[in-house]
Amino acid sequence: MNFISNKILLIIISLISVNILYFIYVKYNFKFTNEEHIYNPSHSKDYSLEINLIYIGSSRCVFSNSEILYKTIGSTKLKLQKLSESLGIGFTSIGIAADWDPIVGIKHLENIGYFDEVISGNFWYNNGIIKYVGERGNEASTPQIILTFRTYSEQIKFDVIEEKKILSLNGEYQIINWFNNGAQLPNNFIQEITMIKLK
Repeated sequence: MNFISNKILLIIISLISVNILYFIYVKYNFKFTNEEHIYNPSHSKDYSLEINLIYIGSSRCVFSNSEILYKTIGSTKLKLQKLSESLGIGFTSIGIAADWDPIVGIKHLENIGYFDEVISGNFWYNNGIIKYVGERGNEASTPQIILTFRTYSEQIKFDVIEEKKILSLNGEYQIINWFNNGAQLPNNFIQEITMIKLK
């Protein structure tokens, strides 16, 4: 019996140690932008091509509620907005909260700063989660980021012709690690944009 108790205690201590080491690593390796992660929506749709950042989080999820994650998402929005501008295309950020209470979910999203669009309430059954998780087969977890490339009709601006997934990131560690490594988009995506713009 003592052997089992000692084994359980050792596992608990190991898990706590891993978490402490992880947070020390993140604290000293996180790379903020000079602009202090302030993203301002453009409130404009003068383009037919657009990168979308979809953030899915929850006030009830421990991993969705760290100050480092808030700053990472904020800095990511700003970085992708600038990248989109350099490519001559648009950028939109969408915040989705997997909370039953819409107000609670919106308060969670406010921790991250401005979004162009927010969807909150109805837990895992809200329209944003149904579209980006259920219909697209992404993992049902928080926090996560999904990047998509959207093509609008030239004639009817609110008509989406196509929306393709660029990449998805699940979990606090994966999101922060991706950002710390330069928040790179796949090379084939950048090449695709370049080819479309040359037509």
